[in-house]
Formats: sequence, structure tokens, C-alpha cells
Amino acid sequence: MKNYKNICFKNEEMLCKTNMKKLFMAIIIFAVTAFMTSVCFAGDIPETLLYDDLSTVYFGIVKSINYENKSISVIQYKNVKGEFYKGKEIKYNNYYFINPVSEVKIPVENEIYLCGYTDENNPLYIWKVSGTETESLTVECDDNMSKRLQEYLNEGRFTEKEIIRFMKKLIASGNVFLKNSGGILF
Repeated sequence: MKNYKNICFKNEEMLCKTNMKKLFMAIIIFAVTAFMTSVCFAGDIPETLLYDDLSTVYFGIVKSINYENKSISVIQYKNVKGEFYKGKEIKYNNYYFINPVSEVKIPVENEIYLCGYTDENNPLYIWKVSGTETESLTVECDDNMSKRLQEYLNEGRFTEKEIIRFMKKLIASGNVFLKNSGGILF
């Protein structure tokens, strides 16, 4: 009888180990699938630009447009959020002009637009706006996405994110020292 119990316990232990291995593999497969899958919803551009630390939003002057290959060159004019170098010309291989209510269906050279860029897998997004003061500007489009972008700009949410991004960058550089009182010295 004693041998029978030992055999049962050994078989149960092997069964338990086998089930644990299967469970572990299922979790690994699920995690890999979840991380590899990129969920992107149409119209979430304002939120992506706002919450993604690597996204850039700025006012830019359209220098040139190549209509054949749909590339565009923009000179950075005024920063809203992200890496920015005033006067720097950047060429983008693709752009998407969020059509305003007016008859203009493409950006016009030498005019200032609001530009948003996430990464090389996405186009440069361009909006026609009423000015460069984020607290009071109007995005000249009627769609829901553009209205949300305007709301975030007017409320100062992009400014808040830029301050947080800048502080993270300073802390990472080692040029910020925290005092015991909680204050920050530069």
C-alpha cells in the first residue's frame, strides 16, 4: 500500500508540474501577443500627441511640399510639446492635412500651421489654426478630433505635459538636485 501512495503522489506531482508548465506557456504567449499588438483607434491623434512622451507638437512654417511623393518640409517656429529647435527645417516623408472648413484642401507654403508628429510610422499631422497662442487659438476644423485637440490646447494640458517632459529630462541629465524640503535646485 505504501508503494501505491508514493506512485500516486509522484503522478500527481508530475501532473501538477505539467499543468503549471502549460499555464506558464499560455501566460507567456498571451503577454507576447498583447505587447506585439498595437491598438490604434481612428481619431485618437490628439490623445496620442498629448500622452506620448516622444510625440512633438509645434507651430511650423510650411517651406515646401512635394506633391509627387507627398513629402513636406516644415520649419519649426514655436514649441508646444516635445523636442524642438526654433528655425530647424524638418522634412517629413508623409503628411496628413486635417481639412479645415474652408475651400483650402492642402497646406499653403510660407504659412504657419499646428504640426503634430508621433514617429516615422505615422504622417505629420497638420491643422490650420487661428494663431499661435495655445490658450486662445481655434482649430479651423469642425470634426470631433480637432475640437478635442483645441480643448486640450486651450486648457493648457499640452503645456503641463511639456513641463513634465522637461523636468524628467532635467532629472535624467543629473542637473537637478532635490532638497530635503522638497524644493528643486537647478
